[in-house]
Amino acid sequence: MLRSIAPLVLLLLIFHTLINCVESSGGEGDLNIRGVSQSSPFLLPLQDTPRAAVELQLKVQKADCYKCYLIVELQESDPLQTEWVTVGDAWELQLSNEAPLVDQIEEWDLVDEKLYDKKTKLHFLFTTNSTTPIAFDYVVTQLGIVGRWQVVIAGTLLITVYILIVFELMHRTTAALIGAAVTLVVLTILRERPSIGTVVTWIDEGTIGLLLGMMIIIGIFSTTGFFEWGAIKCFKATKGKVWRLLIVLCGLTGILSAFLDNVTTIMLVAPVTLRLARVVDLPPIPLILSEVYFSNIGGTATLIGDPPNIIIGSMLSDYIQFIDFIIYLSPGLIISVIPVFLFLRFAYRNQLKDKIVEDIGELEAQYRITNTRLFLKVLIVLAITIIFFFMEPLTHIEPAWVAMTGAAILLMISSPHEIEKFIEKVEWSTLLFFSGLFIFIEALKEMGLIRFIGDVCTNIIGSVKTEEERLIVAVVLIMWVSAFASAFIDNIPYTATMVPVIVLLSEDPELNLPLRALAWSLAFGACLGGNGTLIGASANVVAVGIMDRANYKVSFLTFMKYGMPVMIITVAMACGYSILRFCKFK
Repeated sequence: MLRSIAPLVLLLLIFHTLINCVESSGGEGDLNIRGVSQSSPFLLPLQDTPRAAVELQLKVQKADCYKCYLIVELQESDPLQTEWVTVGDAWELQLSNEAPLVDQIEEWDLVDEKLYDKKTKLHFLFTTNSTTPIAFDYVVTQLGIVGRWQVVIAGTLLITVYILIVFELMHRTTAALIGAAVTLVVLTILRERPSIGTVVTWIDEGTIGLLLGMMIIIGIFSTTGFFEWGAIKCFKATKGKVWRLLIVLCGLTGILSAFLDNVTTIMLVAPVTLRLARVVDLPPIPLILSEVYFSNIGGTATLIGDPPNIIIGSMLSDYIQFIDFIIYLSPGLIISVIPVFLFLRFAYRNQLKDKIVEDIGELEAQYRITNTRLFLKVLIVLAITIIFFFMEPLTHIEPAWVAMTGAAILLMISSPHEIEKFIEKVEWSTLLFFSGLFIFIEALKEMGLIRFIGDVCTNIIGSVKTEEERLIVAVVLIMWVSAFASAFIDNIPYTATMVPVIVLLSEDPELNLPLRALAWSLAFGACLGGNGTLIGASANVVAVGIMDRANYKVSFLTFMKYGMPVMIITVAMACGYSILRFCKFK
């Protein structure tokens, strides 16, 4: 026993030592609020410490003037402070009179400026052309020599974790948790140690709460015999025609995902599909994977269908309304349905065959509702839960609250003294995987990886000369980069980072790019990109977790073998539609 836990204890001691012994390189790491106006510039001295780069993060209030700018200069002086010289290029931020600027970050490389470890004084000078005061929050981080390579290190960590998952060198949950722990240690060494409270906020509590609540509800539902009964009814309605059955399942999944979130939809349809496959001897993996793909496609159509759309809708609420998602996104999705289904029919041609059941009545008698009283209780609670999901735009009650409340009520009225048998049905490995993945990706974001992707897109778009070509390049680039980025990193922090980027692009008078076209491109890419890999979307992981519990294993490469072509087909169709609608016939 001692031998088995000794390596774990040793790892914990090493982790504890690193966390407590590594001194933060963050400098002025606390949030500070200041103001600046045309007549009152603001001077911010930096602490004297060995540094190879300086990073400044700003949040700026919206301005009450037109074409106002905030200019930030990093300046250095000789030891006697007799002369101040600007280091590198000044950072010019165009202020908006409609929305504040959030999480704007700029970095000055002191090694390139030959200022590394040089005994000079540094300060930031903030100036503006606004006659009224402009308030802003700032965070300054001074990085050591290794910190200059934080983006490269972040990319290396991401690739390493993906190698562990792709080649199944360990379980994906273990890989995610190890990746999160290692990345936190690296983040501590490079920048500053995040507090436990900060790390906890990196976990998307909405996703975890929704999953936990729905897992309990579905777990109780599964004991009533409904899934087997529903599977037989579905098979009977399609008369054993497997491709007709697949159309029904995928169509239902896509429609439900548009108005529920796709995680909830998969948790409702996947168990029925799994029972159906077992009862009539069909392979469940092609059926459930197809449902997952259409779940991500359907979820793209509305504001509430997929987390990236929720982020875009909330951050751009002054420009985009609920109905706009349906009007502008649905056509690009509808035209992709037939190509995707044709691909799936070709890909699964040898796995899915029509089934002939001679006595369907015998199956109906064998598989029926086994606990009618509990079934009615679950049905009532589930119906109310789904109604509140639909009413989220009106009630503004998050789905996680609804799911957890429904689960608590159902536990209370079904079996208040014996809940262990239902708690055991919760897929704890899936919840741990999401928790580790959220921490891992957020730590990579802190190291600048996602910002680097946004900066590359901005530079490419800005280099295009003509206005029409620039818009086409912006639409294509944002959509495809978002698709591949969302396939390999969590699309929630990616979308939250990219929304301010597209706002800045749209407000640049020299680029003259319409915000809506950029927002729809981001929505298409971030949502449809979830089909690319197993961890591209929450619904993917949930579906694979459900199959794992039933001893149907889906590897990363198996999911990607079918999911990546589906992603490419849907993004290509959406891209063509967007070019025609937003660029040619705008």
